[in-house]
This record gives sequence, C-alpha cells and structure tokens, in this order.
Amino acid sequence: MATCSQVNTFFQAYVDGELSTSEDVVLGAHLAQCARCRDEITSLTEFHQELVGACAMHRQQGSLRGGVLAHLPDMEPALAHGSHPTDPSVLPSHSGVRFPLSLVAVAAMLVMGLMGIAFYAFSGQVVTQDAVGMVIHSSGAGAVLREAGSNESRAATLETLIARDDILRTLDDGQLGIALDRGSSVKVNHDTHLAVLDARNVFVYEGQAFFDVGRDRAHFFVNTPAGEILVFGTSFVVDVTHDVTTVIVVKGDVLVSTSAGRSALTRGKQCQLRRGQLPTPPEDASNQALLAWATGIEYEPDSHAAALYQELFGKDGADLVALPAEAVYAVRNLKDREVGGVQLSWESDGIAAGHCGYFLHVTDSDDNLLFLDTVPSNLFNDRNTQSVTFTPPDGPFSGVDVVHVRLIPDYHRGAIESAIRVNLIVH
Repeated sequence: MATCSQVNTFFQAYVDGELSTSEDVVLGAHLAQCARCRDEITSLTEFHQELVGACAMHRQQGSLRGGVLAHLPDMEPALAHGSHPTDPSVLPSHSGVRFPLSLVAVAAMLVMGLMGIAFYAFSGQVVTQDAVGMVIHSSGAGAVLREAGSNESRAATLETLIARDDILRTLDDGQLGIALDRGSSVKVNHDTHLAVLDARNVFVYEGQAFFDVGRDRAHFFVNTPAGEILVFGTSFVVDVTHDVTTVIVVKGDVLVSTSAGRSALTRGKQCQLRRGQLPTPPEDASNQALLAWATGIEYEPDSHAAALYQELFGKDGADLVALPAEAVYAVRNLKDREVGGVQLSWESDGIAAGHCGYFLHVTDSDDNLLFLDTVPSNLFNDRNTQSVTFTPPDGPFSGVDVVHVRLIPDYHRGAIESAIRVNLIVH
C-alpha cells in the first residue's frame, strides 16, 4: 500500500477531479485503510466547496477576449480616468458590473495559500522524509522506477528523486549513479534490479551494483536473495546471478552472512554467498572486468544533478569521515600469547527494551582485520544476561603484539547504549 506522504500529492488533483484511473485506484486503496488521510481529504474537499461557493456569483461565465479587444482603442483615456483594466481598484466582470478587488484578493490568497500548504507538505515530506537519494548519472538505455505501492513504472532520469522502498531496474546497456542521503552512493550496472529500502539499506535482487558507503552512526546493509552484507564505511561490489551472490571488497571491511554463518572480507578479497550455506572462504578478487567497471573514471555524475543533490540533501562528506561513538580498546604485549576470543560484560540497567546492538571489530596495530561479529541488542534487554564471549571463526590466533577491539553501536533496533567491559581471552 502507498504511504501517506506518497498519496497526499494526489489530494488536490482528487478535489479538482483530475486524477488518472491508476492514481484513483492507489488513493482509494490507501483511504480505505487510513483514517487520518480520509479526514484530511474530507477537510480539503469541504474547504474547496466553501471557496467555490463564496466566489460563485463573480465567476467568469464566458470569454474575456471581446471585452479586452473592446477596451484596446481607449486604453490611454481609460488610464487617465483611473478605470484601466489593470487599475488596482477595480476589475470588470463579464456583465460589465464592477466589484471590489478585495473579494478577489481574499479568494486568490485563499487559493494560493491552499496551494502553498499542499506544496509545502509535498516538498517537506518528500524531500526530507521520503526522499533518500537522487539519480545523478544516467547512460545507455537508462532505467525505470516503480514507486512503493504502485504497479506503474516511469523513467528514472537525471535528478529523479528516489524515495523509500522505490524499485529500480536498469535496461539493456543502461547504467545509473545514485547519490543517497548521509554520504553514500551506488553505481548500478545494466540489467540490474534493486530496491532502495532507505538511505542505509538496499536490496539487490539481481545484477551488479557498486557501493561507496559513507561513515556515520547507522551502518549500511545490502541484502540479496542469498544473504546479507554489513558494511563498515567501505567500497565493495555485489554481483547477484541466479542463486549466487559474489561480494568483492575494494576498500575497508565487510561482514557477509547467510542463515548458516558469517565471514569477514577485507580489501582485495571476495567470497560467494548461497542461500542456506556457509560463505565461501575469502580469496583474492579475480573479476577484473567487474572491478574495472566499478571503479571506472568514465562513470562521472552530472554536474547539475550533483549540485541539486547537494542543495536538497546538504551533504558534503565533511561530517562523515569517522564513526562517532566508537569505543576502542587496545590490549598490548600479546605476541607470545594465544588469543582465544573476546569477552564482553555489563551490568543490567533493568530496561527490558530499546537497547542498541553493537558491531565487534577486532584488528591488529596495523588495522588488519582479525575478525568481525555482531552483538545483538536483545542481549542487553535480557536482565538475566550480563556477559557474552565471541571466538574467532578460524580459531585462536597468535603472533599479534597489539589487539584493538572496537565496539560500534548499531542503532537499527534501539538507541540505549550499555556500559560494556571488554576482556581478551588469552592463553
């Protein structure tokens, strides 16, 4: 079903009797389920009827052409007597009877005010609430976009706004560049089908997409039919072909997972995901053609579209350099010892819901990834649970002098942070 902010753009057209058949169906389905929108459109209809009724006696009943032409020869004399057709004190009616401009002005201001309110609701809700990105590059055959709750598609061209849950499909040799709110971008290759769930969550059904993810407090998720990719401010390629998803990391780290397990990938590595199976072991990236497309310099954004994106979303990347609220723990002098895992402990705060989860990011002193994991929020909601231990998927490791443990809040499920103590399990 279409959202409230999507259908409220239909309201004025509904009142004016100008909705298309498809729009009427979408609006009707929404109004059947939404009492708030029914009340709003009822109020709008009543206001429209009152406005039309108030101005009925002065409504123009015929063409103005004859009256205008008749006054053209004596325009200058009329101006001298203060009765020019553009004189601010009076306006001619079709019958020749003059009436004060004040009534016309009131009616006009009411109409313009109503239009302004509708526009404000449209621009405010679509741009700041529903809109999560914009098309800033388009080439080849282009793409089509289907809005959430709609069965109709339209062309996705430069400067097209992308809203939550919109579905995009590139055609033949079509390619798109999408700038998302909060500093991320997506390059979409030809014959690709994806849904933009929000500014930090994309579902790739099939095809190829390159993600360059901005860093902020909310992490980026890419879902595919085979599994999920969790991103730590990085760049990576996703190739979905039938039931296999290939993930190639260009820079940074990602955590890939299926229902059977998870694995971490670092720069220059790739793996494959299949539904219900463990991710394949990381290996050196081998698809050079895909990497060349993803990082190609010819894939430039349109300058006007990019400027409009900056104007609407106001992101220049300056505030997306590092992950805030990131707790870092460094444990030194470990070279001669074996590290078997990381233990987290905390005291229950007695709150049964609303806690955030965490991403556990373990690296050495050179920022080489040792392992990644997730700390689910429900652990902190449970008053009887006050500790949890995470072990490296490949078993204990050694030969590392310094271990950095990062706990990065995941506000996807809650906002309450916990006071966590971190201990390494060493032998």
